Amino acid sequence: MTFHPLRLVRRPVMRAHVGAAPHRGGRVREAAAIPRAVSLCVAVLLSVTVFVAAAQAAECKMNVVVYDSGDSGLRGQLRNAIADVCDGGTIRVRPGILIRLEQGELVIPSAKTLTIMNPSQGVSTAAVIDADGASRVIVVQAAADLTLSNVMVRGGSGGGINNQGSLTVVGGSVTGNTGFGILNTGDATLSDDAAVTANQGTGVLNGKDFSSFPPTGGNLTLEDNSSISGNVGSFGGGIANDGVVTMNEDSSISGNVASLGGGIFNGPDPFFDSVVTLNDSSSISGNQAQMGGGIHNEPGFGGGQAIVILNDHGSITDNVAPSGGGVEGGRGAVTLNDDSTIASNTSGGIFVDRGSVTLNDHSSVANNQGEGVTGGFCCVTLNDQSAIVGNTGHGVVTSNFTSVTLNDSSRISENETGGIVSTRGSLVTLNGSSTISGNTSQRGGGGISNDDGSVVLNGDSSITRNAAKLGGGIYNFGLSGSSVVLNDNSSIAGNIATDGLGGGIYSEQGSSVTLNDASSITGNIPDNCFPSSDC
Repeated sequence: MTFHPLRLVRRPVMRAHVGAAPHRGGRVREAAAIPRAVSLCVAVLLSVTVFVAAAQAAECKMNVVVYDSGDSGLRGQLRNAIADVCDGGTIRVRPGILIRLEQGELVIPSAKTLTIMNPSQGVSTAAVIDADGASRVIVVQAAADLTLSNVMVRGGSGGGINNQGSLTVVGGSVTGNTGFGILNTGDATLSDDAAVTANQGTGVLNGKDFSSFPPTGGNLTLEDNSSISGNVGSFGGGIANDGVVTMNEDSSISGNVASLGGGIFNGPDPFFDSVVTLNDSSSISGNQAQMGGGIHNEPGFGGGQAIVILNDHGSITDNVAPSGGGVEGGRGAVTLNDDSTIASNTSGGIFVDRGSVTLNDHSSVANNQGEGVTGGFCCVTLNDQSAIVGNTGHGVVTSNFTSVTLNDSSRISENETGGIVSTRGSLVTLNGSSTISGNTSQRGGGGISNDDGSVVLNGDSSITRNAAKLGGGIYNFGLSGSSVVLNDNSSIAGNIATDGLGGGIYSEQGSSVTLNDASSITGNIPDNCFPSSDC
């Protein structure tokens, strides 16, 4: 029998008395019964609706176990579990399971939050989701939230994971995919030794979602020893960034290869900056590229700039590129704080054009094969006893109205082809007992080669123990004339000119040397100044 709510309503029965007129009260009672019948009908329908909704809600499960490695949509399989699990639920996959996708990528639907976890850890018990080169592996739709815990995602064609929502990878790996490891236009976090490794294509493509304005997403965080390594791409081996990358707690980007930006390609859009920040001893090391072994800062157009910040002993080391072994690019800013370092890269530590370089808090650019810092049209600043030391080229090479400023006992020292080369209207200023010392040059200017520029020493600063063929301390020359000014008890002392002229300063005709406030040029070999009338 088919259930119908109207059958619950009993109609009133009208009876006429014999020999009497019809009773009008029956019609009144019938009319009054109609609204009551409708109300009862609506109530029953609402009850049925609530019952059905409750039944449907009861069908989802907060905890689902995947024990079947198939992909035919049967119960116990991952694709079925994603459909069955409740919002906020957890899918536990059997340790050691290998799930080969046969029906295309897995989709985490919009507005659904879930966790897929392997309760065991370690390679021997890895739970693997493998697209076998037939499709992408996982898509996280906008407003969806997926946590992958101790799961390996591999074999994706056109990428491993496309994240448009929120993605957290805890342990496990994204490996062996083609195109990229992860495409992130939402918010992605790698934590607890998670790895994006050995993908044929950039490890992580990290960019903003421009479907709305201002754009959203493009936030990538690495923490707890997570890593991006061994990936091979064109623009960014480890990361191609058009958003914000933050590395925390000993995270690393290493051993990646690309044409531009072996570790990171950092490319701003016309309106917004792209930012890379290293914290807590995080590192970018051992990457290779044609330009920017560690990081390539794309110049960008419009208002967006490429920004790199190292904090808390962050480091960019042992990267290799013909141009800019550590960081290379233009129109942006490179800032080192809290004993951070850019060191032992080939060729050179930092190469920037129209960008700034700032070293704070004992930070350093050290022991690079090539120049320490090369820059033009902006500024290089050392604060708080920071240093540019031990590079096989010059410490700093500048041109085109660039300023080099040393403050707070900072130093440029022990560089193998000279301390500073300053040309074309550039300005070198030493303040607060800063020093340029122990540098050598086979040409002119062991401490500073000053070509059409200006050098100013203030506040007990010094140029000492440098050596060159001409101008052991400073080689002062140029078609327009260069100037050297010493103030506030500053000094040029103990420098050597190996060819016998200008131990302290070699100043060509048209250039000038001025000493103020008890400053001095003394104790240089074989002489303090050439010509001597300048000192």
